[in-house]
Amino acid sequence: ASIVVLAQKYRTDRVLTLDRRHFTVLRTASDAPFILLP
Repeated sequence: ASIVVLAQKYRTDRVLTLDRRHFTVLRTASDAPFILLP
């Protein structure tokens, strides 16, 4: 959840994570999916 809060704070939809399963279900504040970086 902290990564999502930081992404919203910095107004980005890009997230660097290895946990693809968890982050594919999460959405940005504008209801768009996050762009997952490997």
